[in-house]
Amino acid sequence: MSKIYSKLKTTYIEVGFKIFVIKIFKFIKKNFTVFSIFLFLLPLLLVIVFLVRFVSIFRQVRFFSLNFDRIGNLYPLYWYQKLQSQTSGKFIDLFFIGQQNVRLITWKNITTRKIIVLPFSLIWKNFIFLNNFFWNSEKYKIKDLSYLTSYYSTQQNYEESSKIIKDLNLDYFLQKKINLLNFKKKEIKIGQEFLKKKKTKDFTYVCFSSRDSAYLKYYNKNKNWDYHNWRNCNIDNYQSALNYLCQKDIVCFRTGYKVEKKISFSNDKIIDYADSIYQSQFLDIYLPSRCLFSINAQSGITIPAEFCGRPIVYVNWPDMHLSAWHNNSLVIFKKFFSSKKKRYLKFKEILDLDHKVLTSNFKIIQKKFDIVLEENSPDEIKDVVEEQLKRINNEWVETNEDKILQKKFWNIYEKKFVKSPTFRVGANFLKKNIHLI
Repeated sequence: MSKIYSKLKTTYIEVGFKIFVIKIFKFIKKNFTVFSIFLFLLPLLLVIVFLVRFVSIFRQVRFFSLNFDRIGNLYPLYWYQKLQSQTSGKFIDLFFIGQQNVRLITWKNITTRKIIVLPFSLIWKNFIFLNNFFWNSEKYKIKDLSYLTSYYSTQQNYEESSKIIKDLNLDYFLQKKINLLNFKKKEIKIGQEFLKKKKTKDFTYVCFSSRDSAYLKYYNKNKNWDYHNWRNCNIDNYQSALNYLCQKDIVCFRTGYKVEKKISFSNDKIIDYADSIYQSQFLDIYLPSRCLFSINAQSGITIPAEFCGRPIVYVNWPDMHLSAWHNNSLVIFKKFFSSKKKRYLKFKEILDLDHKVLTSNFKIIQKKFDIVLEENSPDEIKDVVEEQLKRINNEWVETNEDKILQKKFWNIYEKKFVKSPTFRVGANFLKKNIHLI
């Protein structure tokens, strides 16, 4: 019996080994080019691994791969630069470009002027891969803190995020004025000359954008991006708010690249820059970074304004797992009407929905509750834009009712997350939707 068992055991080991070897060969065959490059670079990579570890005896060396594939992937750099004063002088921090979209070359050049970006990205990608096989590999990586951006991702990393919130004086860092975009004098001159032609100047105009599917379809035609559609909104609903700003003699630029529809309303002070001959990689960044404030739906186009600390009005935010860290900013939400419940879902009910399902396949949630997602009305957008302008001009009077409603709203978030003390929900939006708190 023991001989039979021993023979079977040997057979299983042999079969298992053969399967393992087959899988290895399949992997090498599938990734032959990558594997060949790695083997070619291996002697150099080994030298770098040991050199980095030697230098780190005296001063810790750390690396980070930056993703310039889509603009929304740059939050790791934002949080690194926002909080780096806590670790200033302790590390030698080195960056390299992991992915690059041609459309974002100017964005890359401007955002990396304050950091060390290594050439020959291929070497550093392979170095990181090899370094993972050595002891204490995490020690040589810059921690990605981009999860601090949203309530959902903060909760997914709750233990670590709680420690950061506790150890750092986040209120100070969040309220600290910041400008992470470094324009050269000649670039500022180009931007100012463009604004002069449009009869405005730095920090006196407003940028606005809605969200549609045009850019992602342009970015990758072969992928189905429909799971993002629940975040889309209608640019025409901005008309009342923009007319209000025009009456205040404020020029308004629609920003972005690749849009589905032109603006259906006209005014000399409303400029559809996103669908114009003036559209350029540089102005895509300059305009939102030097505006009075911007009006945006949830999309990566907010990042230039966020990098420069410009106030933002976030409209049509699609769920309750919001980003609330940006200073002097306001938000209003889309509403979820449930035909099964015959009423709007309360804010807490939306917060409790499965966020992964919401973001990956909203139709499942839609079907489960028979939900109609309701965009912000023109009046709701106008109200919150008017509030933002009055706050900037120190004309806004916050009532006791406003303060109580704000407190009630933020109390629906049971766990701590990164929230700026100056980030608020639109006052009139809360008053009109008090039944949803």
